[in-house]
Amino acid sequence: MPKQVYHIKAFEGGINKKADPRDIEDSQVVEATNVSVSNVGRVTMPGNGKSSFVTVNAGNVPVSPTDSEGQDRFDNETPISSGHGLFSFTHDYDFRNTSVTGNTGPNEINTEFICVNDGADIDIWTDNSLETGYGAWKDSFISMGTVHNTGTDGNSENLLDVKGVKPVYYKADNGLRVCDANFGEEQINAKTSGAILLDSTVTFTVDAGHGLLKKEYIKIDSEVMKITTSNPTSLVVERGRFGTKIENHDDNSIIFKINVPKIFTHIKRPMLKNAGANTDINRWVQDIQVPESPKFDDLVIRPIPILGNDGSATPILTENSIYPTEPEKVNLGLQYFTTGGESDFYLDDVAVTNESGTSTQTVLVIVIADADSDAFNLTNEGFAIGKFVSISGCEGDGVALNGVHEIVGFGTSTGQIKIEADDSIIGYTPAVGACEVILEDELMDDNLKNKYIFGMSYLYDGGGSEMQESNVTTGTLQSTVQNFLIDVENSQFNLRDSKWKTANSLFGSISTLTDSVTDSWEWKARNYVKSVSTGNDSLYFETNASVVAATKKYKIATKVSGVTAASATLKYYVGRGPGAPDLTTGMSNGTHYKTITADGAYIFEITCPASPDVSVPVAIQATGASGGIRIHFVMAYEVASAPVIMDKDNAIDFRFSNNLVKSQIAFLCNNSRVGEFNNTTPNNSWNERIEGFRIYIKQVDIIGGGLAEEWVMLYDVDLKEGTYVMHAKDGDVENLRKGDIDGEEWGETQTDDMKSIVTGNLSGDSIKNTPLLTYESNNGYEADTNLAARYKATATVDRKVYIGNLKIGDKTFPDRMLRSDTDKFDTFPDDGTHFIDVATSDGESIVALESVGDKLIQYKEKTAYLIKVTSEGEELVSTFSGAGIKNSCQIAKSTEGIFWVNSNGIYYYDGEKLNNVSSDKFRIDNWLTNEDFKRPVIVGYDKYSNKLIILTTNISGASSSGYIYDIANSSITQHDNLFNWYQLSNPSDVIMGNTESEL
Repeated sequence: MPKQVYHIKAFEGGINKKADPRDIEDSQVVEATNVSVSNVGRVTMPGNGKSSFVTVNAGNVPVSPTDSEGQDRFDNETPISSGHGLFSFTHDYDFRNTSVTGNTGPNEINTEFICVNDGADIDIWTDNSLETGYGAWKDSFISMGTVHNTGTDGNSENLLDVKGVKPVYYKADNGLRVCDANFGEEQINAKTSGAILLDSTVTFTVDAGHGLLKKEYIKIDSEVMKITTSNPTSLVVERGRFGTKIENHDDNSIIFKINVPKIFTHIKRPMLKNAGANTDINRWVQDIQVPESPKFDDLVIRPIPILGNDGSATPILTENSIYPTEPEKVNLGLQYFTTGGESDFYLDDVAVTNESGTSTQTVLVIVIADADSDAFNLTNEGFAIGKFVSISGCEGDGVALNGVHEIVGFGTSTGQIKIEADDSIIGYTPAVGACEVILEDELMDDNLKNKYIFGMSYLYDGGGSEMQESNVTTGTLQSTVQNFLIDVENSQFNLRDSKWKTANSLFGSISTLTDSVTDSWEWKARNYVKSVSTGNDSLYFETNASVVAATKKYKIATKVSGVTAASATLKYYVGRGPGAPDLTTGMSNGTHYKTITADGAYIFEITCPASPDVSVPVAIQATGASGGIRIHFVMAYEVASAPVIMDKDNAIDFRFSNNLVKSQIAFLCNNSRVGEFNNTTPNNSWNERIEGFRIYIKQVDIIGGGLAEEWVMLYDVDLKEGTYVMHAKDGDVENLRKGDIDGEEWGETQTDDMKSIVTGNLSGDSIKNTPLLTYESNNGYEADTNLAARYKATATVDRKVYIGNLKIGDKTFPDRMLRSDTDKFDTFPDDGTHFIDVATSDGESIVALESVGDKLIQYKEKTAYLIKVTSEGEELVSTFSGAGIKNSCQIAKSTEGIFWVNSNGIYYYDGEKLNNVSSDKFRIDNWLTNEDFKRPVIVGYDKYSNKLIILTTNISGASSSGYIYDIANSSITQHDNLFNWYQLSNPSDVIMGNTESEL
C-alpha cells in the first residue's frame, strides 16, 4: 500500500508554547525562531533591523537619520537612561531658522523630527534640511541640564549607578515638551559666600570652582533661580523662578543644580500689528515649560507722569531717567488731578445766548478751552450729546453755572457745546481760567478712592486657542513718596501755610505771612512777589530740610493758566541759597516739572512781570481773587532708592485726588534677534512665547492694614495685535503706540540694542470706574497658585494634558496626577481642584499614562487603571490587576489601540475591552521577558507591517532577542537578532515605545 503524505500548508498561527504539541491548531507551530509567518502557507526569513532607516520627506527626497553622523549619537560615551531617549513627532514647519533677514525663517512644510537624548541634552534630526544651510542633525536643541553622576567607566552595565537625564516627552499642538523623570538635582561643590537677604538681590558671591553655567537653574533652600551671568566667584540670577517665591538665604547656603521641564516650540504670529510694527515672528524657541511670572522689578510703579502732557513721550522720559531699561519691563506712571479733568478744561465764553431748544429752558452755547486757552475739537476729547459736564469756580453772575449739566448739542464753531441753563447767565463773561469744566465720566468713582498695590502677569501662547497666564508678581515702587509738603487738595499757593514767607529783594529779613486784615494772605499774593520792574520781595518756601543727592529729592509740579503775551516773562526759580538761584525755568501755560537732587536748602522763587498798575505789580491769582495768572503748585519729597516691592506700607493712595487719577504705560519692545535657538541674543525682544501682559491692583485695607484677597485687572495688553483694554475706564479696545526715541527705530533685523518705546494713550488712561474682572475669574484659580511641576508620566485626552508621579516644590507625589485646563498645555495648577488621586498608598507609583479616545490608562508597577474623561471630570471605570508595567517603554500605540507587555504577557486595549493576546499561546513559565532596569522590555509598533516588536534579552541570551506579534493574524514568533543598534554600548535606548514612536 503506498505511503500517504500529509502536507502542512498553514503556519500563520505562529508559535504555541502553552498547549501540548499534539493539541496545537493546524496553523500553529511549536518553535519558530527568526521567521515570518505573516503570509498564509509560507514561512519566510524576516530579515533584521540592520538596514538603515530611510524615509521620503515632504519634498519627495529620500532621507535617513542613520548615517554616520546619526550613528555617533548612539555611540556616545555618556550612558543614556534605560528606556528613555528616542521620540518622534511631526510639525507643520521645518528648521529653516539660521537668520531672520528678509523675513526668512522656518518654511511651512510637513516635517518629521526625531529626538535623541545624549545623556543630558536632546539632539534633533529633521527630514527637511534642504535650503537650511546646515545638516539635518542639530546638537543640544533642548538643554535639559546635566548628567549628575556618570560613574567611572560609562559602561552600560553600570546604568543603575547613573543619574543621567530620563526624558519624558509629549507633543501638544505648537511644540514639544520634555521633563527629566529623574527629577535631576545635584549638590555642587560650592556654597554661597555671604547671606542673600534682599528681594532685589540678583548678584551674589559663590565659592570659586562652582562650575555653574549661564541658563542653568539652581535651587537654594526652596527658591529656584535662573543664572543669567556666571563669573568665577559670583552669579547673576533671576530670582523666584519655576513657581517658587523669593526668600532670604543664610551665608554658606547649599546650592543645587536642578533640571526643569523645557518646551521647544514654533512661534508664528504678528507683533504689535495695530501699532504699525509690520513684522511677524517666525521662529523656533526653547524655553522653560511653565509660564514664568515677571521678575520682581519687571513692573515699576512711578507716582508721577511718565509720558508728559503735551502729546510727546520724549521730555519726561528722558529728563527723569525713567526710560524702561530692558524688555519685559513695564513702567506705569500715575498722575493725580485735584481740580481738573482729563485735559484741564475751562469755560472760556458764553458765545451764543437765548437759543431755544426742545425744553422750556434756555439753551446756552458755551465755549470750552484747554489750559492754554485754546478752543479745540471737543469730540476728540470725549464730549458727546447725552454726557454731563461739571462746572465749578464761576462767580458773580455766573454762580448759577456751577453744577452738573447735560450736553444737548454742539455749536457751529470749534469748542462750543450746548447746555440747558438759567437765562440769568446770559451775558456772563468768565474770568480767564476761572470756571473749570470736567466731563462727569472723568470723575473717579468714590469706591476707588483707596490705597492699592500693583502687580503684573504675562500671557503665554497656550498651544491651542487659550492664553496661559502666569502668576502675578507684585510690582515695585521706584520712588516712594514719603510726604507731600503741600497738601495736594490745596495746592493753589495756600499762603496761610506758615512755611510760606517773604523776603526783600536782598533776601534780608524774613516775614511770615499771617491772616490779619492788614496783612492778609491774598494781599501778600498780590504784592509780595518779586517784580521784574520794581524789585519787590520774593515769595519763597522754607523747606526746613536739606536735599541729599541720590537719597532724597524734591519734585515740584506747576500747572499754569492765564499767561498771556503781556505776562510771558513769568518765571520761577529754584535756588540753593539767598540771591543765588542755580536752576531756573520759564513759565508758560501747561504743566511743568522740576526735580532737584543736589545738596542744600532750597528757595523756590516766583518772579512775575510788572502789572500795568505798578502799585499792584503781580499777576498771580490767589483763591478768591479775580483775574490774573492762576498757578497750581505741588511739591513732593521723595526717596530715590532701589525699587521697593509694594505692600501695605508702600502703596499708592488714590485719595490724594479729588477727581481723577490717570495711568500711563510704557515699555520697550523690538523684534531684533541675532543667532539661532540656543544662542539667540535678545536686544529688546520679549520672549516670543509671551503674547501680552496684565496689570492688576489689590486694595489695602484702610482699617486693618492688610491686603484684599483678589487681584483686580486694570490693564489687559495684547502684544500680538498691538492693542490694550483699560478696565477702569470705558473698557474699549485701544491701539498701542509705537514710538522711536532719539532716532532708534524699530528694526526687524537690527543686531544692536535698539530701544523702541511702546506706550498706551499718551495723555494717559483715566482710572474712574471699579474694574470687575479678577485673576481668579480669568483663570479659575487664585493668583498665587503654583503652576509648575515635574513629572514622570504624561498623556493628552480631550485637549487636556495629564501628568503623573509628580514633584511639586520639594514634595513628591508618586500616586498623583495633575490636569491642565483645555488648550493650556503647560499650566498645571496645584489648587486642589486639578489633581486626580485614583489609588493612593497602595505601595505602587505611576509609571506611565496613555490615552485612547476619551479614556486614560494609568499604569503602575502591578496594576493598570482605566479612567474615563468627561467634561465634568474623571471617573475610574476599571482596574486591571496584574497588568502593570515597570517602564514606560513597555507600551506602544497602534492604529487600533494600545499594546503593552509585562511578565504576564501581551495586553491589548481597543477602547472597549482589555485582552491578554498571548495568554492562549504562552504560560507564565515559558513567556520569557526581563523587566529589570538595566535592560527593560522595549515595545515598538511598525505601522508598515502592522506588527508589534518586543525586545527582551533573555529569550536566547542575544542582546537583540525578542518577539514579533503580527496584529493582523495574532501570531507570535521569537527572534534572536532583531536590531544591530541594540548591540551597541547602550542598547536599551534605541527603541522607545512611547506615544508617537514608531520603528
